[in-house]
Amino acid sequence: MDTLEAMRVFSAVAEQGSFSEAARRLGMSKALASKKVAQLEEHLGVRLLNRTTRHVGLTETGAAYRERCAALVAEVDEAHDMVRSRHGAPRGVLKVAAPRAFGEDVLIPAMASFLDAYPDISLTLTLDERRVDIIGEGYDVAIRVDDMPDSSLIVRKITDFPYLICASPDYLAAHGTPQHPDDLDRHKCVVLSSVNPTGHWSFTVDGETLRVQVPTRVRVNTARGVATLVRGGLGLGLCLWSTVCEDLTEGRLVRVLEDCEFYDRSIYAAYPHSRHLSGKVRVFVDHLIDHCRTI
Repeated sequence: MDTLEAMRVFSAVAEQGSFSEAARRLGMSKALASKKVAQLEEHLGVRLLNRTTRHVGLTETGAAYRERCAALVAEVDEAHDMVRSRHGAPRGVLKVAAPRAFGEDVLIPAMASFLDAYPDISLTLTLDERRVDIIGEGYDVAIRVDDMPDSSLIVRKITDFPYLICASPDYLAAHGTPQHPDDLDRHKCVVLSSVNPTGHWSFTVDGETLRVQVPTRVRVNTARGVATLVRGGLGLGLCLWSTVCEDLTEGRLVRVLEDCEFYDRSIYAAYPHSRHLSGKVRVFVDHLIDHCRTI
C-alpha cells in the first residue's frame, strides 16, 4: 500500500464528504478511492469513516486523524512545490477563498491569464462572505478585507479598494441629495452589515472623522446585495467600487458626499507560514497584484 497516497485520498474524501467527488478531484475511479481508504483503515486497525448509501462522515478517530493526515500531506506537497518552483513551473491544485463581490468582479477576470501562464496549476475557488479557517479548512490562500494581524499567517497587500456612498437618480429626485453627513438623518439607507454591523458610517469633514448613525431601511451582508437594493431606489448605500463602477458610468447610480468619504479599504492575501515557499501561492499572489494595478 502506498501510505501517502492513501492518506491523500482519505483527506480528499473527508473534505468533500463524498467518495465520488474526491475521486473526481484526484482523477481516479470511485472504486479505487474506496479501496485505498479501506486499505488505510485496515493498516491502522480502525474505522475512519462512517459510510451510508447517501453520506460519508468522519468517525471520532477519523476526525482526529484527518487533522494530522492533512497536515502531513500538505507538508509533502509543499516540499514538492518548493523543488518544482526552483527547477520548473509551479503545479498542483490551488485552493483559494475570497469575498463574493471581489471574487466575481476582480479575481475571476484575472484567472484566465493566470491559468494560461501556469497550465500545470488547477484552481478551486470558494466565493463566500464567511471568514474561512485557512489552516483548518486546507486553503492555500484567502483574500480578505482589512485583515487583522494573525501570527499563524503571512499577509500581503493586494490593492486599495474604495467604498462609495451611492443612490439612484430616482431616489435623489424624490428625496434630495445630501450635502453633509448630518443630512443623512432625513434619508433611508441600505447598510452593508459585513462592513458596518452597527450601522455607523464614518466621514472626514474638515480634517476630522465624523461618525453618523444612519437611518437603516435594509441590512444586507453582501456588496452585490447593497448595489441591487440601491439601484432599486431603496435608499443611499455604501457600495463597493468594483460592484458599481459600471452603474456609475452608465448613470444608473450617482455618487454623493464625495468630498467627505472615508471608506477606503485594503485587500490582502493571507496564507499559512508553512506554505511561504509554495511556488503556486507565490505566482498567484504576484499575478493578482499585477492585475489589480491595471484596473
